[in-house]
Amino acid sequence: MLLTTRESFIGIQQTCKRNKDSCKSIADRTSRYQDSEDLLGNWFKQNPGKREKIFLATKFANVVREDGSRGVDSSPEYVKKACAKSLKRLGVEAIDLYYCHRLDG
Repeated sequence: MLLTTRESFIGIQQTCKRNKDSCKSIADRTSRYQDSEDLLGNWFKQNPGKREKIFLATKFANVVREDGSRGVDSSPEYVKKACAKSLKRLGVEAIDLYYCHRLDG
């Protein structure tokens, strides 16, 4: 099961409640939609032990600037900041696959 939207995340919550022993999934998130990382992080807190059954992937590079405009930043400095924020929102120590959503320049 590939999680890509808020609706599919809610679906995985329901599926995992019904099938607690067979909850093996891929969670594909992006830092651009911070609420999806927050939702998944909350789910991990509510379901101890489930993190290791999920291949967790999230992306970086899409940014919203202070003026509200959108852009792309794939610089090494931004990657470090974005990854730290994703780890905190997800409430995990590691992300299995952290990849660039888009390249700038």
